[in-house]
Amino acid sequence: MANIKHFPHYLNARNDRKIRKGRLQLGIEFYAIYFMILEVLAEQKDFRYPIADIDILADDFGTSIQKIQLVITQYDLFEIDPVEQFFSPAQVNALKPYLEKVEHYRLMGKKSALARKLKTEQQIEELKKLSQGDSSQPAFNDGSTYAEQLTNITNKLTNKLINKQTLSTDKLPEHFQSQKKFVNYMRALFIGKVIGTTDRYTKKRMEIRINEKGLLCDASTGEPFRGSRAEEIWESLYSFALERPELFILQEEETTDETC
Repeated sequence: MANIKHFPHYLNARNDRKIRKGRLQLGIEFYAIYFMILEVLAEQKDFRYPIADIDILADDFGTSIQKIQLVITQYDLFEIDPVEQFFSPAQVNALKPYLEKVEHYRLMGKKSALARKLKTEQQIEELKKLSQGDSSQPAFNDGSTYAEQLTNITNKLTNKLINKQTLSTDKLPEHFQSQKKFVNYMRALFIGKVIGTTDRYTKKRMEIRINEKGLLCDASTGEPFRGSRAEEIWESLYSFALERPELFILQEEETTDETC
């Protein structure tokens, strides 16, 4: 399923020539069927739905197969591909900027994780070279030599790298595998906790809380974020969690009852 929460609905959609023709034939029911079909398409992978299964849509919408078939085939609002799946070219084009933005942040997260990994590996290699020096150097207070101290630091960095690698995108815990699961996880364990993050859209630093109803709030005012603004912040949090998952691993007993 595509990870889409909303799609553009233009204010003058009812006046589109193709939609007005449909309304002339089917009345307001045409408008309802058309936008319910768009909602279903937005939930599908590649935003396509098999024409053979429109009987399922008819049952879901509480209308007839004939009316759904009419809406899909007679008004040039949808196209049918070679494998008999229909889609809305207008919807796909409208969603392209959103999908490109999601892909951009996904690639940025991978790039950032790779850069941190390479930096840590470089530090380990440099410390290994130093630790191979003269072991007869003066001892520290704990009796270890300079080379032994460097070896200990190297081992710690190596373990840190290994721990981070176990939290790669491919091996993340179940609640990091999709934004929906991540949101449910945060609502279960992060109620009342102050979360500092950078908004991916405004580029501003912000502090938020999740209130007892599971809504994102401004930590300073307690005012909940609504609609598309809440969606943007959840997307920012999820992108950041993929980059730094270790910051979002929280045991249930560490939660707090304080809410915004």
